[in-house]
Amino acid sequence: MAQVHKAQTICHGASQATIKLVTKNTAIQTQLIDSRHVRDPMHLVLLLNDEYGNGNYEVEMRHNYFTIRAPGRLQWNQVYARCG
Repeated sequence: MAQVHKAQTICHGASQATIKLVTKNTAIQTQLIDSRHVRDPMHLVLLLNDEYGNGNYEVEMRHNYFTIRAPGRLQWNQVYARCG
C-alpha cells in the first residue's frame, strides 16, 4: 500500500462525509454508487475503512451519487450487505 502523506476528515451533516487523502504511487480507481442503495453514509465509511484502511480512500456525494476513489473497487454484495 502506498504511504499516506496527509489525511483529513471532513463531515458535512448526516448525509455527506468526505475523506480526503494524498498518496504517492497508488493506482486509484473511481467508482460511483447511487445513494438510494446506502441507508446510512456512516455504514459506507465503515465499509471503506475495513476494506482500505482509514484515510486510504476518498468519498464524496454529488447529485445523489457517492464517488469513491480508492485502491480497488467495492463489490455490490459488500455494499448491499453493509449499507443497504
